[in-house]
Amino acid sequence: MKRLFLALLLIGIIGSISFALTTAFFSDTETSSGNLIAAGKVDLKIDNTSYYNHASSSATTWQAKDLTEGD
Repeated sequence: MKRLFLALLLIGIIGSISFALTTAFFSDTETSSGNLIAAGKVDLKIDNTSYYNHASSSATTWQAKDLTEGD
């Protein structure tokens, strides 16, 4: 009975400490001032090389290109 009580007490202590540390981590706030956000244009090219059974699959492979609607 004593071992069961000590085991439950230890689980309760570890759970309480874990809860307290997690709550402190997620409730932390930071402030920052004087920031500037600017938007620009990004030229992103996408390519893909697919493999099936260790062999290149030309049906699902394409060279680097700009994405357009429908891609």
